[in-house]
Amino acid sequence: MQHLQKIFLSLFLICSIENFFLFTCRSSIPKTAISFPAVVAAFPTADLTWAKEEGFIDLQRYGGIIDVHTFHQKSWETDSMRRYFGMPLDDGSFSDSIAVGSDQLLKPEDVLHDGQALNSKNRTLMQSLRFHPKQTVTGLQFSYFQQLCDISPYVAISFDLPILSVSNSLNLESTGICTDQKLPTKQDVDSDVLYRGKSVSFQEYLEGKVEQDGLFQQLPLKKMKISSGTIHSKGLSDLTIRFHGLFCYRPTRVFDLSIHCSVPFEAHEQGNFLFEPVRGNAGRWGFGAKAEYAAQFFWNNNTTNLHLVGSIRYDYILQGSACRAPGYKREDGNISPWHLYRLAGTLKEKKIEPLANIITQELKVRPQSRLRCTGLVGVQWYTWNISFGTDMYWQQKEEVALKQWNNARYNIVANDYEMQVPFDPSLHRHPVEGVSGGINRDDLVLDLATTEAFCLQSLYTYVSKMFVCQEQGSILFAAGGGCSIAHGNDEKNQIGERWFLWTRLGIIF
Repeated sequence: MQHLQKIFLSLFLICSIENFFLFTCRSSIPKTAISFPAVVAAFPTADLTWAKEEGFIDLQRYGGIIDVHTFHQKSWETDSMRRYFGMPLDDGSFSDSIAVGSDQLLKPEDVLHDGQALNSKNRTLMQSLRFHPKQTVTGLQFSYFQQLCDISPYVAISFDLPILSVSNSLNLESTGICTDQKLPTKQDVDSDVLYRGKSVSFQEYLEGKVEQDGLFQQLPLKKMKISSGTIHSKGLSDLTIRFHGLFCYRPTRVFDLSIHCSVPFEAHEQGNFLFEPVRGNAGRWGFGAKAEYAAQFFWNNNTTNLHLVGSIRYDYILQGSACRAPGYKREDGNISPWHLYRLAGTLKEKKIEPLANIITQELKVRPQSRLRCTGLVGVQWYTWNISFGTDMYWQQKEEVALKQWNNARYNIVANDYEMQVPFDPSLHRHPVEGVSGGINRDDLVLDLATTEAFCLQSLYTYVSKMFVCQEQGSILFAAGGGCSIAHGNDEKNQIGERWFLWTRLGIIF
């Protein structure tokens, strides 16, 4: 057993160290997607076999263990998270805002079309919005652990099912001067006349509330909207079914090898919002394995003990689909700043709409690996226990692929396109932002729609109290909390930092 301890400790150290060297390339492009499990750091001890029993182990018990966890977690407002969706600046850093104006990356004519190529008299739209992304997760997790004594006391099965409420918000803050712009109407045929239509703001445009059906037919933003409010997602997360092989299961030692399957209960992302909440693996199945070893050392007439626990869990998430927005390269090879919110046209149609409506589509999300290492040390005195632990979570960079794309069908529209004739991607394209002949498959940049590799390290503590009700029945109450910090060499890797609290009611019978 001492050899097993050495092997397990070595693996734990190797995996932990490896996480710090997995970020070898810097990301210098913006992002339109962020994907990580909502309960990455909610309660690190939830799937530890040792923590379920707190040392009260009985091989001959034909009952089981029922757990109910309640938890709450909230992300920190860090610079890296603020700039995650931002455009790169000249110094290599990322902005934390999106702005429109005559002196900004986005011009008024890029988002509100008026068919005027040179006259800027009616272009008054101006606003700068700063991002403050936050995520809040509240939920319950129901768990059941059962030894299969009819087969063998060294075999067990367990189930974990979270019910989550995930709330995402970009927490937009308006900075600087904010001015509206009037929309043109059918009466505004003379460029010297002020527009008579209603006044709209840039924020209303980003929320999908701006539509023109008069002089120019402009459809509202429907995909990748930037909402000023909070977006919610409530319901079941992923059901985890785990089969345990208890190769050592006695009061002073536990060695558990298990395999598991994650069954999704939610659909994949729909791409309606830039920061869309996801409760689990977004409709993707997963498989994995976990190795756990725990040792307990008694003293003071066996009334007190020190316990050490460590585990390594690996998950392989299968291929699935997700509605996301890739980017595109201009003819000069650069990525268009805030390309999603520029106006684009479709071949042979007399309408324009934000490019996000067109470019957001179902992408293939390739298989992905995830690794989690947990270490725990605690002291148990009679039926009281206090423990301290660390949890390291690493997620591989995503790979996405197109399902389909129609070449030479879409392009960024020229400012003077007036829609009397059907749109032609070659003739009516924007001279700078447009691509000659239309946006082709080779012009798309899928890296914008991927989540970079990232690593989170959690530090936590919890206290528990066991109430022995009868010879083979006990009730456990526990509460804990902690925080997670991110490791990485780039702003795109340093995401997901948060603090978390949880409680537990365990019934052992």
